[in-house]
Amino acid sequence: MTYEHICTVCKTSTKHISDLTAEMLHIYTPYILMEVYGIPADWDEEKIDAAIDDTVSGIPLGRVEGYLVLGAAIERSGEDLYECCDSTSEELENAVSALMEKNGPLKYAMNLFHIAEMNIKDPEAVEILLEELPAMIFTHMNVFPDIISFNPAPLPHEPSKLEQIQRDLAMIAYNEANKKLEKQIFGDGEPDEEEDAPQLTLSPEQLNIAMGKRNEGESYSEEYIDKEAWQPFLDAGYEEWRRTRVLYKMVD
Repeated sequence: MTYEHICTVCKTSTKHISDLTAEMLHIYTPYILMEVYGIPADWDEEKIDAAIDDTVSGIPLGRVEGYLVLGAAIERSGEDLYECCDSTSEELENAVSALMEKNGPLKYAMNLFHIAEMNIKDPEAVEILLEELPAMIFTHMNVFPDIISFNPAPLPHEPSKLEQIQRDLAMIAYNEANKKLEKQIFGDGEPDEEEDAPQLTLSPEQLNIAMGKRNEGESYSEEYIDKEAWQPFLDAGYEEWRRTRVLYKMVD
């Protein structure tokens, strides 16, 4: 179908709480949900005008949702962009950590919109939406994104034996570290029977695995790339940052 217009109605999950808002890092990463409607080009002028005035009179096409990272506001507040994203969600932390790797495209004070989900089936609507997305964000949030990203989920697959072993070892070391910490805090006064036993050390990489965070250089095999999910973004000028499987586009 050919569309005269694509319209969006925006909702966000951010709220203001007096005396507490400044302590809530997620105010810098509001979650946005945009319901998408189409106005077909073959409608008569009166019907098109009516749909423009009342968006929900258009044809429901789906929704796009994600996180708006207010980098400029984060810098002004003295907060850390990565920490704000990490405190918001595992998905956002994974994308931002990839884009902020050495010489990465995402810099401090940049505004980022990270697409968490795009549930729109019509290819033409997807094409128009990706082209208009920066303007849509500005219209709804009065902030123009400097960069837009998307991290398509891989095709379903089982973790490799090496990945499973690494995760198992990380969880063992993580649980061991927690036991030691609890004993230091709540020590029971009894001698440690395993004091002379080999001690597991929790590395920063293992801590990230246990906490669901991304380690630098982490990726998945090319054979698990969902090419169907990637293609509309590649067609719209997005590119993968190195081999992180995170797609991004700088906004002109």
